[in-house]
Amino acid sequence: MCRFTLFDKPIRTCWLGFCLLLALLMGCQRQADASTATHQENTMRPRDHTPPLFFAHRPDFTCVYRDAKLPPISAEADELLQQALLLEWNEMQPSSETDWPRVIALTRKAAELGNWKARLNLVHLRLERRGTAFDLPNDTEVAVQEVEAMMVDGIPDAFDLMGNFYELGTGVEADISKAYAFYQYAADQGSPSAQTFIASMLLAVEDEPERGMWANIPIGLKMLECAFAQGYGQAAYKLGISYEIGAESERNFTAQEALKTKAMRYYHEGVKMGHALAAASLAKSFEGGEGVASAKDPSRGERYRSISNSLDFYGPILGLKLPNLDKVLPLPPAKLPHWDSDRDSLIDAAKARQMKLVPPPGPAVKGPNGRSELPGNYKLEAPGMEGPRKLSQAPRKGYWQAWYDHSATQPGSERAERSRPLAIPPLWLEAGEAMPVIYNAQSKELGHTYWQNLHAVEIPQPLPARQAAGYEINVTPPTEPLCRGDQPCPKSGIWQARLRPQHPLSSLVNQQAIRQAWVNQGESFPDPEHDWHLDEAADLTSIDIAWRLLEVGDALDRISKFES
Repeated sequence: MCRFTLFDKPIRTCWLGFCLLLALLMGCQRQADASTATHQENTMRPRDHTPPLFFAHRPDFTCVYRDAKLPPISAEADELLQQALLLEWNEMQPSSETDWPRVIALTRKAAELGNWKARLNLVHLRLERRGTAFDLPNDTEVAVQEVEAMMVDGIPDAFDLMGNFYELGTGVEADISKAYAFYQYAADQGSPSAQTFIASMLLAVEDEPERGMWANIPIGLKMLECAFAQGYGQAAYKLGISYEIGAESERNFTAQEALKTKAMRYYHEGVKMGHALAAASLAKSFEGGEGVASAKDPSRGERYRSISNSLDFYGPILGLKLPNLDKVLPLPPAKLPHWDSDRDSLIDAAKARQMKLVPPPGPAVKGPNGRSELPGNYKLEAPGMEGPRKLSQAPRKGYWQAWYDHSATQPGSERAERSRPLAIPPLWLEAGEAMPVIYNAQSKELGHTYWQNLHAVEIPQPLPARQAAGYEINVTPPTEPLCRGDQPCPKSGIWQARLRPQHPLSSLVNQQAIRQAWVNQGESFPDPEHDWHLDEAADLTSIDIAWRLLEVGDALDRISKFES
């Protein structure tokens, strides 16, 4: 116990002990504060992790492709989302009659299968009050949490949406600084919409912060090129505007024409990517002989105007793409193909084709006598050239129809009259399997039995709504070999680019319908760097791309014939 007497050793000892105790307590408090801060950092919500603040005069930008970062979306998950979008978009009925429970169920199923776009759509459906009565209430806090979960999963567009939440004050306190920080981070992570938004603010001649504009044109153009390489139509449109404005201020005629040609090319590519305003810009230019057009061209203007109207009608929900636009509307000086002035035929010729690989027929359900029954969505058809023949065993696996030949009893009759299929169902036989013995009604072996191999053909189904609306066409690829991208095109037609699955950009190339192209015989295939504007760091060249022929262009339909 301390004795409180002045100027003697005991009090000094007591004071020293007090100081040591105070220091110890302060150290413990600092340690506790640090522990609390660490815990808060570990438990901080993703919405509170503000990225680096927006920097308009950043010196550089590294292009990142979103689809190269994310796992590919399966065909099933993509199809489910498309079905949901088609139900949501229907020009024949008002929104109040939409089957919203079905829309939500399909979207949820697609999300469960890993479709990140479906996850974002669920957030929008929640905020748009589409699912209030269908187990998807309008709860902004839940919407923010759902976006946070996608941020944790590294989905670039989720950071873009969080920026929108902060800008509008949706589920969070409005904060424009945080909003721009999230937009910038989403752009750096590969979101093409965020890249285009940030780039649009950097294309000013001088800083105008009050208008949200800054002068950093080189970085703005790099961001737009990155989004353009990802097939984002708004970026193509913005690039077209930038080069058209540059052409207007250029006094050198040669340089001016080069800029106009560049702007026209970006607008044209924007039309392929489904951007209605890009088509409208070209329509206006060719109709009046102004802007990027060097002269009036009413025929081209009419086609771009028709396409612009279609994209404005179909595009916002269905995401209509027209990668094969060059089939019906190539850039000048190419000659225009014939067009019957029907809007649908123009769109149908230019829209994307979807490869439809028909699975080979095979055993599905074991039927009577151990034979395989034909799947319900197939029918059997006889090939045109191969007729019934005498066989002891099946030369190949498949369905075989028994025929009876009357030639022995009716030698003078025509083949078609003296031969007919027996009234027994076709049988599935494995290769090398002995042909069954057929008996008549008296249980006697039936002589003169012949066998015909039947082909399983998928039964045509009614066109899905998106096909009727001009969204896509399913095609079975011709049996043509793959062509390497650095070789000349061997046959005019619609070609699909494919990249080996092991390549880091395979998702970016293989999942996008925009990577189709109409190519004329003898011409070069699109070049990844020059035509797609892929970043040099991507290290992707023509030799890496294989092209598969989807649709032969030799008079396949009336619109593909050039005028003489």
